[in-house]
Order: sequence, then structure tokens, then C-alpha cells
Amino acid sequence: MCRVSVIVPVYKTNEFSLRRCIDCLTAQTLNDIEIILVDDGSPDRCGSICDEYAEKYPQVKVIHQENSGASAARNAGLDAARGEYIGFADADDYMQANMYEAMYSCALKYNADLVTTGYSKEKDEKLERFGCKCEEQLNADEALKEFLMCRKIDFTVWNKLFRKEIIENIRFEVGQPIGEDKYFVFRVLHQGVNVVCSNICQYVYVQSESSAMRSEFSQKKFESSIYFADRIDEEMKTYPASFEHYAMYARSNTYIKNWAALRRERRGEQFSEEAYKLRKYLKTVPLSFVKEYTSRKVKLTFLGLRFCPNITAFMLRKIYEKGS
Repeated sequence: MCRVSVIVPVYKTNEFSLRRCIDCLTAQTLNDIEIILVDDGSPDRCGSICDEYAEKYPQVKVIHQENSGASAARNAGLDAARGEYIGFADADDYMQANMYEAMYSCALKYNADLVTTGYSKEKDEKLERFGCKCEEQLNADEALKEFLMCRKIDFTVWNKLFRKEIIENIRFEVGQPIGEDKYFVFRVLHQGVNVVCSNICQYVYVQSESSAMRSEFSQKKFESSIYFADRIDEEMKTYPASFEHYAMYARSNTYIKNWAALRRERRGEQFSEEAYKLRKYLKTVPLSFVKEYTSRKVKLTFLGLRFCPNITAFMLRKIYEKGS
């Protein structure tokens, strides 16, 4: 066993970004770290670059597999990981050299099952900081509520450390192109765990034009997002009534964003039935929820779809066309 295993799915990452990510990982100040690079059948030089680092650094291990997607790659890494704690990184992102040492120290300080930190988003060479502003320990109920409300615990896995014991029987769902991170974190919190939110902010998420979150609308991604929102909502029904508000927030927040994505589509009429189903549910959400949504766009979309959906859909298409 080692202290921390970091799992990195690798597929069609440009050479500069891949080398930068691995260089940051091999430069970590934490002793006894394991770096697992999972070459997910990348058709370019990614696999050979991973092998190059494995030959040079004993802490680097490489898994080669047929292309099966990021979830399958992460699962392969989880099956091979020996760390006391498990972390994840995306191959086109990077981090500061003492990040995992700081996160591991935080985990030991609180005997935490999960450590979640802030991060910076890099877009057009500019950095914007997100996440916790102070260090805070949360009990299981508090952590789940913060997650559902999209506040102190976000949906990503690459700014977190998970105690290996608590994820032994949890894996990423394969075959879904978006939302699998969110459901993975939910399943961890669903167990009832000791969580620490830390103001460590040393991971840099690089938002590129090819990012899955920024790419063109696809029905499969839409269906995947709704699929996970519905699964979380269904599983929350086992909780006391005091959690109903939080579960409704999580589901409605996802539904609003997907309704907007459908309505701004030039091919929007093809998805009128799906949009109707989303709006039908959102009409059951109390208007008071508008005060809860953290995004101004979500607030305005929620009010628009409730009172003037056709005009809102028209405006969304015009704004989208102007920005594209």
C-alpha cells in the first residue's frame, strides 16, 4: 500500500498537455505516491508517452486497454490502485507540486473519508478560482445537503481524495457520456462519510473548446444528464422528508439547464417532447426556489420557462446564435 494513488485516463490528449500533467504529478512533494496512467486505446502517441514516463519514474504505472471511455479507464485504475487514498486527474489539466501532500495531510488531520478542495478554471489563459474559502468538517447529512445544493461540495472528482476503503464497491457507470462524476460522488456521500472541505486550491481545470461540457448539444449527453438526475432523485426518496427540498433542488437545477440546452437548439423542434416533459416537472417546483439557484442564468431561465416559455426559447436561440 502507498499513501495516495492518482488515476489519469488518457485519450487523444495533445502532447504538451499530457506531458505537463504527468510532469506535475511526478514532481509532487508527497512521498510514496502512485501515478496510474490509463491509456484508453488512444490512436496517437499518448500510449508511448505514458510508457516513456513509466520507464523513467518507478511511481508511474501504465495500463493499456481498448477504447472504452473515461469511466472504464477510471475503473481500471481503481482496480489496480494500492493507495490509502485515491485521487483523479484529467490528462489536459495540471496542479501545483504540493497539492497531494496538502490534501493527504488534511485527510490525516481529520481522519476524513473524503477531502474536497477548491480549484482554478483556466480559460483563454485566465484563471478563475472556485470552491471552499475556509477549512470545514461536515457530518454525513451536512455533506449530502451541500452536494445536492451545488455549494461546498461540487460534482467533480479531480479536486478530491477518497479513502480507498469507502470506494471499494463503487465504480463509475460505463456508457454514459456525461454526469458519471456527479453520480460517483453522490454514491460516496450516500454511504454516510466524514467529509472535509478544504481551502486548498492547487488544481487547474483547463476549459478547452473540445471540453465535454462545452461541446455541441447531443441527445445522448442530454439523456445521460437526465438519467443521473433521476437516479439521484429516486435514491433520495429513502431519506427523511427533511431532505426533500434538497433533492428537488438538485433535480430541478439539472432540468432547467437541460431545458435551456434543448430550447436554444436550431433543431429544437425535434426535441419538443423532451422539453415538454422537463417543463411539466419544473411547473411543480415552488417559485420560491428561484432564490436558491446560484446561477443568474438558471434563475432567469426558471422564471422564463414558467411564465413565457416560447419567448424564453426564442431569446435563448438568438443569444446562442449571436455567441456562436
